[in-house]
Amino acid sequence: MSYRARLRLCLGTDSEAIYRSLEAEARQRGPSKGVVKLGMDDGCVVLHIRARDLAGLRAITNSFLLLIHASLAAISGSATRGEERGLKDKSPH
Repeated sequence: MSYRARLRLCLGTDSEAIYRSLEAEARQRGPSKGVVKLGMDDGCVVLHIRARDLAGLRAITNSFLLLIHASLAAISGSATRGEERGLKDKSPH
């Protein structure tokens, strides 16, 4: 039996950057807890996660959500630092 999850994250102008930040992690072959397929669909990041057991699915999902959170924080922080230096943020949010 395998467990599956599909996450679709529509992050506006940050979607492409988040996708790129996750590519290497999704391709890595680590312990065989599961498999992650990463894609883009209509401007949204899509993750298909498959694991042998529920604990593995939870662990993989949590790892990717943490990476996404950290990437968004880095993007937000770099925009804030740019504003402090007198650079204007051109994103719509």
